[in-house]
Amino acid sequence: DFTKTIHNTQFNDADDYHHNYGGNNYYIDNDFVTYDFPDFPALNVMLEGISLKYANGESLNMDDKAALIFACGVAAYQVYGSGGSGTFGVDQAWDAYQRFGFEDSKLIYETDTSFFTQMKENIIAAMPVHLAVLVANGPGVHNVVADGYCTDDYYHINFGWGGMYNSWYDVPEELPYNLTVIEGAVVDIGTVTVGNPVRIFEEENIKIYPNPFEESAVLSIPVKEKGDIEVVIHDMTGQTRYMYSSQVENPGTYELNIGSLLDNGIYLVRICMNNQVVTKKLIREYR
Repeated sequence: DFTKTIHNTQFNDADDYHHNYGGNNYYIDNDFVTYDFPDFPALNVMLEGISLKYANGESLNMDDKAALIFACGVAAYQVYGSGGSGTFGVDQAWDAYQRFGFEDSKLIYETDTSFFTQMKENIIAAMPVHLAVLVANGPGVHNVVADGYCTDDYYHINFGWGGMYNSWYDVPEELPYNLTVIEGAVVDIGTVTVGNPVRIFEEENIKIYPNPFEESAVLSIPVKEKGDIEVVIHDMTGQTRYMYSSQVENPGTYELNIGSLLDNGIYLVRICMNNQVVTKKLIREYR
């Protein structure tokens, strides 16, 4: 989480795909009940919660991490089986970074004469590199994170698999499990030039009060220009509990009474306007 952002990524029907691997034939996300994974509306609520925690400097819990891992798999059109999971090429990993808003990320191959130069420069600039390696003279592939560089051309590799092989290696010759062939790498992940859209409202200026509340709460939204605004409240299972939409004709502060029909509990309030999305937490404690 070195960048601590998922760029407010949300999944929709365009992200559906047919999973057909190892005898497991189903559709993501249509078959969520049969295979016990979250559908996209529920996953989106979890991702909103993750964005909120990142914004507030909070740590992710195990459910958050599981949701984030599944979302990464969905973005990469990953396949799953009893023996593991994965993709068929590093290009799918690059597609996932693009789907999560890292628009400046690049896919490079070892045939690029500047391959190791780009790896080195990324790591020196505190940007880890996604490295895909293949088993020499046999089947097998693994994706690792290169997150350190030493002046003797050794790279620190986060190998996954519980961390027992995390170490410094001469890449690729010294990598374990005969993973000594480079397929490619994704570089420039998390650069500051991912995008600077015009901000319709500043997140810190959006207020909900009182919060927690008993009877109802006020959502106060200062906006800088006209456009269509939408407010959606989800419960923690992903169900939509409230929706409001309107057209803003003039800049100013808009206030909305919310929450009076909600049960006791924790909710996520999603405010959308002109492609900007902000998520806030709402708590009802009715006595």
